[in-house]
Amino acid sequence: MLWLAYPMGYLGYSLARGAVDGWYPYFFIDVGVLGHTRALTNAALLSVAMLMAGCVLVGAVKVLRRS
Repeated sequence: MLWLAYPMGYLGYSLARGAVDGWYPYFFIDVGVLGHTRALTNAALLSVAMLMAGCVLVGAVKVLRRS
């Protein structure tokens, strides 16, 4: 979970900066186009996907170390 701290921090920064100047670095969190609900849903889905990918990689390393 610790490795998700940087992406979550960057997400918060991107949303805060976008609220100030209207520019979002990624189309899937562009609140001006998508609205808050959809942008946050997209961010949550991406976060879950990153968490799952990280768990798969950690699991793969544990399996490979046993071999």
